[in-house]
Amino acid sequence: MGVSFKIMCHSDNIEVQEENVVNINDISENEAIVPSSAENYKHKNYNEIVKSLEDAGFTNVSTEKIFDIVWGITQEGESDKVSINGKTDFNYGDVFPKDAVIIVTYHLKQEDDPLRPVTSETESNISIPEQSEIESNTSTDGNEVNDKGYYRLAFEKYGRNAYPYGFKCHWIMDLRVEEKVNDNTYYFMVGVTITNEFGVERKGVAHGIVVHEDSIYYVDTFGVS
Repeated sequence: MGVSFKIMCHSDNIEVQEENVVNINDISENEAIVPSSAENYKHKNYNEIVKSLEDAGFTNVSTEKIFDIVWGITQEGESDKVSINGKTDFNYGDVFPKDAVIIVTYHLKQEDDPLRPVTSETESNISIPEQSEIESNTSTDGNEVNDKGYYRLAFEKYGRNAYPYGFKCHWIMDLRVEEKVNDNTYYFMVGVTITNEFGVERKGVAHGIVVHEDSIYYVDTFGVS
């Protein structure tokens, strides 16, 4: 017999629940027993999951990548979910055909996505407008744009191109560093909010160097952590 339990502890109360009981002798040669619950697979490395399923006798295990890691909270290769014939709420002891379609979905860095839009230097550069335009323009935080403001605009425009679903710099509330490196270069470190394609927002810190050269403001280095 194969038996799985769930043990829950709340303050000084311990509760034990029987999840599943399977008679191993009832399993046919074309079937296999799931060696873990879907809940226990979550956040484990996908290689470990694939190995455990194949060791259990499953023959149709594949993987699927999600390029959604922006910061280092989620580890590369950490599983998001496991589905067996479309089912994602299975328990230890559940029985499936050995050739059931199993997909292990796991996380990778967003920057490694081969389909991610690449920001070109031309797209992120901004030219110095006429003086009349400078006087009437405002920056993203509502202040008048001055010379420093155009460094900021180039920085934020680069970020919006790199993260097309949403990128906002918090210049007022979360400006970490704004340092003039030399007469035509600024270094920025500022808190940002990034939105992914599903509308989910995440906080981070963007950092980079903006250079002013030949009437053009362009980003020389850029990163988000």
